[in-house]
Amino acid sequence: MKYYWIKLDSCWSLSRTLMRDRNDDIMIDNKSENLSRRELIREGLVLAGGLVLAGSLSSCGGGNKKGEEFIRLAFNENPLGPCPKAREAMEAERNKPRTLTGLNRYPDFLQGDLFKAIAEFHNLAPENVVPGCGSSEIFNIIASCFLTAGDVFLTAVPTFRLPSEYAGLWGAEIKEVENRNDHGIDLDALASEVNQATRVIFLCNPNNPTGLVIKKNDLENFLASAWQKNPETIIVIDEAYGHYVEDPDFVSGRDYLGEGPLVVVRTFSHAYGLAGARAGYALAPLELADLMGGLRTPSLSEMGFHWKLGANYNRIAWAAAIASLKEGGEHLNRTRELNQKIKTVYYQAFSEMGWEYIPSETNFILANTGIPGDRIQAYLYKNGIQVQSGNAFHSRYANWIRASTGTEEEGRIFAEALGKYSADSPVADNVPRLYWWGY
Repeated sequence: MKYYWIKLDSCWSLSRTLMRDRNDDIMIDNKSENLSRRELIREGLVLAGGLVLAGSLSSCGGGNKKGEEFIRLAFNENPLGPCPKAREAMEAERNKPRTLTGLNRYPDFLQGDLFKAIAEFHNLAPENVVPGCGSSEIFNIIASCFLTAGDVFLTAVPTFRLPSEYAGLWGAEIKEVENRNDHGIDLDALASEVNQATRVIFLCNPNNPTGLVIKKNDLENFLASAWQKNPETIIVIDEAYGHYVEDPDFVSGRDYLGEGPLVVVRTFSHAYGLAGARAGYALAPLELADLMGGLRTPSLSEMGFHWKLGANYNRIAWAAAIASLKEGGEHLNRTRELNQKIKTVYYQAFSEMGWEYIPSETNFILANTGIPGDRIQAYLYKNGIQVQSGNAFHSRYANWIRASTGTEEEGRIFAEALGKYSADSPVADNVPRLYWWGY
């Protein structure tokens, strides 16, 4: 597989050559399946779109009789939305005059305030920060930067699947280790799979879709074991739901950045209520952060600039992100309090249904319905409520559903709908595919 630099509208991007056969069809990753140009473009738009489908579901068929929007309990969003200061920052950015700082101007490519805000929040240096257009872009950067054919991408299953999708696109072999019977990530089994070909290990902590955390001692032992077997293996920890955790045995990977090749990924999508803004970032040792930032766009250090280029963020999203970090924690506390209250409502509803559930450290809960989760999903969809069927995550969870926490009213409506379910309850005929890479 060959790599080359392509200049794209004043920013540099690393791209793979695509091998063409004699019929001029495009072949990807040496798979036997050929894609026409039109199909490739369509697939590329799907990858680029990510959650476009998720965002459009509120207006598709089904829902309540009044035609109102669905109650969205499928995508782990914050029902409170952004904090007031983030809303003010977005509005102020939108209303700036068309001068040197208006929306008709490109963002500050050096993004000094952004790097500083994230770094100060985590007590790190700005050089340790790699922002992205949502954490989704960070996972693409990691895959394109560190993976190629012959490398192994090691991960648990089920877990957040998008990083594996990107790894596969860049030619890596995806090696999956099934979770334990208690639904936790099997760190011992993962560590036993590490060898010299293991280039990247992905951990989701807390894990999606189970909502379980990796305990501090278990994480420390795993890091030591994995790096002992291969000191060059890059361990990626996705902490998208870390803000929700109440377990005192949870620890952020940020505390271990100096001990080996580690990348910690965070997002503003969930607890900060900015899913639609697309803002995320990675924390990494300087040598990894420099590679990741330099891959996206070239370093300006030789020109005397401290920052890397950053034209992939938009002004409004990052104004909101900076404001969220500086808000002081009041909004996060309100978010966590609401989340705990709604989880209690769900736990009671599941118990009354006689359903097993996994106590969660996140803003979603996985529950065993005892019948195909697709049916419960279709029943709720018929009644204007979107949840995820566990079948989308793994066949092991075919009889489960995953429900995100909502507002107090949404939680009440969800619990009441479950209480009214029976084997004779009508269900929606055609439920759109709500699952999208594990969100």
